[in-house]
Amino acid sequence: AGVYLIFALVVLLFVQSQKREKMNRMEKEFYLVQAISSIYDVNLILYPKENTWEPVVETSQLKEIITGIKEADKMLTEFAQKLMLESARETFLEFTDLTTLSERMKERNFLGCTIEAITGKWYQMLLVSKKRDDENGQTSVLLLIRNVSEQKKKEMDYQEQLAFKQRKVRDQLIHSGNRRCLEDRFPSSNES
Repeated sequence: AGVYLIFALVVLLFVQSQKREKMNRMEKEFYLVQAISSIYDVNLILYPKENTWEPVVETSQLKEIITGIKEADKMLTEFAQKLMLESARETFLEFTDLTTLSERMKERNFLGCTIEAITGKWYQMLLVSKKRDDENGQTSVLLLIRNVSEQKKKEMDYQEQLAFKQRKVRDQLIHSGNRRCLEDRFPSSNES
């Protein structure tokens, strides 16, 4: 009877350590999601194989649009229809296509995309691998979205300034080339 009691105690200690380890992993995951949520405006968990999703962080505007939609693909389509510029919808839907997601993320931990919304704001979107199955397929993925309008405006302003400088240099080269050509054809009277 004493051997059984010791065996039961060892099994109980093992089970408790496994539960504690699982709780520690869940706590780390919770804090990671909290940290990510502080940076991104929208944080959704997508389950590609089940075609479902759940919100972690969502804006009130997004909540109005997608609440009640159970299927992830329908939610993403509605999201694109209501919030994305028409010219960006196809890009967004290809980026979030759940049927090709596992293949596109086979060797990657995340995918990124920047898209303009109907409001004129720019958003960076990331699909981050959360959990994979035995065949390296995605069982859950985080869809993270944050406003990058300010950075995009700075980038576009910089590109515009660069283009202006390039045009200015080109115009100066053309102008000096035309002046040399005129001077060659019509030498000034001072040289005689």
